[in-house]
Amino acid sequence: MDRLAIIRKVKIMTAGTLAVLALAGPCALAASGVTTDRVNIRKTGSTSSQSLSVVNAGTLVTVLGTENGWTKVKVGGMTGYIRSDYVASSTTSGRVVVKKNVRHADVKVLQQALKELGLYSGDITGRCGDKTVAAIKAFQSKYGLKADGIAGEATWAKLQAVTADTGKTAQTLRNGDSGEAVRTLQRNLKSAGYFAGGVDGKFGPKTEEAVRKFQKAMGISVDGIAGKVTQDKLSRLTTASSGQLLRKGSSGSRVTTLQKRLIELGYLTGAADGKFGDKTENAVRSFQKRNGLTVDGIVGNATNAKLISSSAVKASSAASSGSVQAPSASGVQLLGWFETVKYTLPKNKDLSIYDVRTGKTYTVRSFSNGNHADVEPVTKEDTAIMLETYGGKWSWDPRPVWVTYNGITVAASINGMPHATGPNKNNGMDGQVCLHFLGSRTHNGNTAFEKRHQEGVQEAWDAAQK
Repeated sequence: MDRLAIIRKVKIMTAGTLAVLALAGPCALAASGVTTDRVNIRKTGSTSSQSLSVVNAGTLVTVLGTENGWTKVKVGGMTGYIRSDYVASSTTSGRVVVKKNVRHADVKVLQQALKELGLYSGDITGRCGDKTVAAIKAFQSKYGLKADGIAGEATWAKLQAVTADTGKTAQTLRNGDSGEAVRTLQRNLKSAGYFAGGVDGKFGPKTEEAVRKFQKAMGISVDGIAGKVTQDKLSRLTTASSGQLLRKGSSGSRVTTLQKRLIELGYLTGAADGKFGDKTENAVRSFQKRNGLTVDGIVGNATNAKLISSSAVKASSAASSGSVQAPSASGVQLLGWFETVKYTLPKNKDLSIYDVRTGKTYTVRSFSNGNHADVEPVTKEDTAIMLETYGGKWSWDPRPVWVTYNGITVAASINGMPHATGPNKNNGMDGQVCLHFLGSRTHNGNTAFEKRHQEGVQEAWDAAQK
């Protein structure tokens, strides 16, 4: 009988030589080399055979047979051959068979479900390590399955049934959903200060972005999906802090406390008078910018949490040299451009860039999220700091950076050659530069330059692992 399989992500070791990397997922670049998301389907089982099509990593295919290192597959009405080491087993539901050392987005789904059942206490990494194997075994033992630590057909089916029963009180909400449950989610996110859009009951990119910001602030796995854990924590928070947002026009003792902290950190001068006016709003905006938060001048939970934390960046440490406190390496994530970043990276809002090699920080804004992000520094000061990271001379050479936005930090790569045009005419830079993330591409199909940027992403990710 035919079986199902999923296409693996592969790693380019040297020119013309391909090798298997762990299954596609955000952690795929943790090993050395450059990953590619696409493989050829060939007419016959040979690398010199005609390419019939190209399929993405994660594509579900039907396996018709295997011979001499090639697997005959059927996908989308087309039949052809793929190297067998690019194919991984899958269940009939389309989920990857999870066992030790497998890396895939489905591993995150599994880990999150097991965590919500109280069987897994590790991080949501997308990699099946010893803790995940132990959690799978615990689940299998609890529900009468063979406790082999491998999440195959039976385990996935039971997990789906169990989570469906336990999750009735909190419907899992994600991008594309709509209805009253989404309205409630949006209201709570807005009340907590993470959502600025309209409460329309439609879970789109803005709602997903707000969920991610909230999850990051609360230490929940950042996936943009509002499951039971996320909704319960949000509900408790908004119930406890209803009406507690501080913004222009607010007044009282809480504003006085805010102003004292802003004065302590060097963002505000004068007396703490308990009145949230223009000076206080500008101070909040400056604080948000320097600390990688959404710059809106409103003190919600994310801004307040950073204000009271010991890691809050002081205004005095954010001098023109760009020597700002580095983002926490442990918090750096490796996220795919086309899977996640493209749809969450805000346009026309401040993004904090930390240059891994020099430790300097500057701010840019993205005005186009196409095959990659087109960005430019915000101020002349930011342009000067960026130029310093290039040794005083602009260059096409990619540099590894960490990009902080919406409360998360992501490994990336930036080039330093102003080109074309950009909307900002007052930043001292005539043009724009390119900001690349995992799996992003150039506009002109220059694969050699794509590879160099992916190497930059790799270096940024490696720097976070030290």
